[in-house]
Amino acid sequence: MALSIAGALTMNLLTSDTSGISGNGIYETRTGEQNSITLRDGSVIQLNTGSRIHVNFVDKQRTVSLIAGEVHFQVAKDKTRPFIVKAGEGLVRAVGTAFSVRLHPEAVKVVVDEGKVALATSLDPPNSKNGSSRDTAETVRRAGDRGYLVQGQPMSTSIPGQCLCGRITFSAQPITSEMDACHCTQCRKWSGGVLFAVVCSSVQINNESELTAYQSSNWGERLFCRHCGSNLFWRSLEHSIVAVMVQAFDDPSQFEFTREAFIDEKPGNYSFADKTHRMTGEEFMGLYDSSGS
Repeated sequence: MALSIAGALTMNLLTSDTSGISGNGIYETRTGEQNSITLRDGSVIQLNTGSRIHVNFVDKQRTVSLIAGEVHFQVAKDKTRPFIVKAGEGLVRAVGTAFSVRLHPEAVKVVVDEGKVALATSLDPPNSKNGSSRDTAETVRRAGDRGYLVQGQPMSTSIPGQCLCGRITFSAQPITSEMDACHCTQCRKWSGGVLFAVVCSSVQINNESELTAYQSSNWGERLFCRHCGSNLFWRSLEHSIVAVMVQAFDDPSQFEFTREAFIDEKPGNYSFADKTHRMTGEEFMGLYDSSGS
């Protein structure tokens, strides 16, 4: 997942500007359009193409809900009224700073240009009494940092799994009961077939020292048992998201097959009868990287 905005939007797209001061309400851009609006407090919001937000300013709080797309915020300082961005199930809090937020199907991405922001889920809002906005690497991001919040409600219980030889066992909490299939060349070569995986919000691994990692790209690595070679996890190098191979779970039958990625790299000698949402590699990567960086 990558984001091309760093202080200003510079893509060669149709750009429109809203003159004057904008109040509460819904603002959106069409495909191929960008829009810049100035809010009543002096904050400036830049909407990337195909984006939609809802602005709601009240006496004690400034709230912007990101409904779709990608938005850059230049927040006017006002310590008496925190600036909250809601994106999916994620919350981003800032007093006076500049940052970008992009809403993905499985995560919310935040890139900080100036100052610092606190990240939390909607169940654990920033600056809440439990201290979720305290200055830690997990909850606070500063200029130049990227942060991620996993989307989706985790399954109610953790699910056990293990490698073929049993040396590595784990307990994972998937964010959903839906699984993806990846047809990309790397995944097929690594797994010996189609790779089925599910994104998890947490993974507890026993005997992690028995894992071997292979960095297959600039943004991710693949982990497997160094004894039996079982393919177990894909882990992002940019954030905390981990995908677990479905067949590594003790009971993989509880997952529903819903999406196929890199359909354009799928060989023609097999196909699935299931009704799935099929995406090309460009479409799939576009969910996470609007710039290719």
